[in-house]
Amino acid sequence: MSFTLKGLKLSYLITISDDTHRVSVEDEGKCVKLNVDENIFQVDIEPLNDQHSFSLLVNGQSYIATATRHGSDYEIIINGISYVVDVQEEKLALLRDQVKSPLQAGGEKIIAPMPGRVIAIHVAVGDHIDTSQGIVTIEAMKMENELRSQRTGTVSEIRIKEGDTVDKNSVLVVIKD
Repeated sequence: MSFTLKGLKLSYLITISDDTHRVSVEDEGKCVKLNVDENIFQVDIEPLNDQHSFSLLVNGQSYIATATRHGSDYEIIINGISYVVDVQEEKLALLRDQVKSPLQAGGEKIIAPMPGRVIAIHVAVGDHIDTSQGIVTIEAMKMENELRSQRTGTVSEIRIKEGDTVDKNSVLVVIKD
């Protein structure tokens, strides 16, 4: 996200696993003021060598963050810890809660967030899975990334096997409600 208009204020609902937070973002020129569930944070954001990595100074504490969009979600890696985050403008989120999309109604696809090699598959077709359960581990850029389910359901398809090389945005596993 880039903020260029001083005084611009945007409101979002941000969901990480099953926890939803109301977040407002206000550009204050040199820094951004975040209001997360009525907790205020001053954040200095400096882009690093690519368009997806940032140095963050949050209330005096330093962090390195990478943000990559995957469909409607983002993968946010902060100091090496990965989070799958759903970001919705607050007004649109209210509409979304009233109308289920085909993906929400029909299940979930576990998608490779980056090119890599499948090193472990933690489920089998027919397995019942829970929210945040590890589904597949891929190795990319010498790091292991466990991909987790965002909902409960049943594994209906596994499109890969251990040792496979996968491309970014490849569908690895399909989970049905």
